[in-house]
Amino acid sequence: MGAVDLQLFVERIGRSPLAGWRHLAPWELTAKAGHFVRELLSSLGADYTVADGIAVHRAAEIESGATIKAPAVIGPGCFVAAGGYVRGGVWLESHCIVGPGSEIKSSLRLSRQQIRALQFRRGFRSWR
Repeated sequence: MGAVDLQLFVERIGRSPLAGWRHLAPWELTAKAGHFVRELLSSLGADYTVADGIAVHRAAEIESGATIKAPAVIGPGCFVAAGGYVRGGVWLESHCIVGPGSEIKSSLRLSRQQIRALQFRRGFRSWR
């Protein structure tokens, strides 16, 4: 199979921190999501608090009872509900929601993605 340019499918990837990896196929991105998230941790600005491989933007909200495992980046305006489970290798760009009872792992999400209650998701998604 030939090279895949995600920009053909995901319009905003060229303007995101993932732009350097847009030549990879989606399945390659998810397989290496933990590696990419670790790299992104070092490039975050002062608006993030980083501890033990988890970065949370000051404008993000994480409810008590949510579980977040490294490596993970929770961007501005993101919300992780009580009972939400972020299993690692997860990058939430901005204004993403992980609902109660939801689980996400090995996933790179652009803005405004929702993981609703009692859903399991793995992969690369974009909302336009």
